[in-house]
Amino acid sequence: CVIAKKEGPGNGYVTLMDCEENQEKLTFTSCEEGYITKTVDVFPDTDCVRIEIGETEGSFYIESIELICMNE
Repeated sequence: CVIAKKEGPGNGYVTLMDCEENQEKLTFTSCEEGYITKTVDVFPDTDCVRIEIGETEGSFYIESIELICMNE
């Protein structure tokens, strides 16, 4: 489970990938003003996870990202 918290205006994204290039993407838009939290469940095929944060317009800030390991 991944939780990303955005603060302020701007457009951007948080992408999570494993070493096999499987990915999940959280997209944030400028319409979502203020303090926004989004969650996605990720099931990587490997023990490696890469996080990419990108800005597409305006000022985009991610306050924090939480990675929560949930055992089956």
